Amino acid sequence: MRGGPPEEATVEMYKPLADAGIARRIVEAAGAALSIHNTRPWRFRVAGDDLLEVHGDPERMLWVVDAHGRALHLSCGAALLNLRLAARATGAKPLVWPLPDPQTEPTLMASVRLAPGRPGSPKRRVDDILDRSAGAPGTTAWPLS
Repeated sequence: MRGGPPEEATVEMYKPLADAGIARRIVEAAGAALSIHNTRPWRFRVAGDDLLEVHGDPERMLWVVDAHGRALHLSCGAALLNLRLAARATGAKPLVWPLPDPQTEPTLMASVRLAPGRPGSPKRRVDDILDRSAGAPGTTAWPLS
């Protein structure tokens, strides 16, 4: 006899990131964010079946023009926005903790837990995010007059 709750009492855990394809799509959308001088100063980490982390990458920081890291933080914020939109498109509800542990993990910009949500509507926006030219300054599908 095995220990633990009876099988009928077992609750299915929400594990949106257990499928590598979903995690990859979310991270690809987040990584397509615009950043200062296109440095993409972020790293992403899947920290569990429902947890993603956004880290600032000091090696990609522009020390001369961004000595205090303000642009790095803004760029990571853009990536976080894309991550949230992509998560919503999968039907998850992204719960964000900004700067969760600045003393012991200063590069950790945000932790995002994916909770069950209703099916999202921003799928078209995620497709636009993955087509980086859709959000790039100076590019548009509309004729200029």
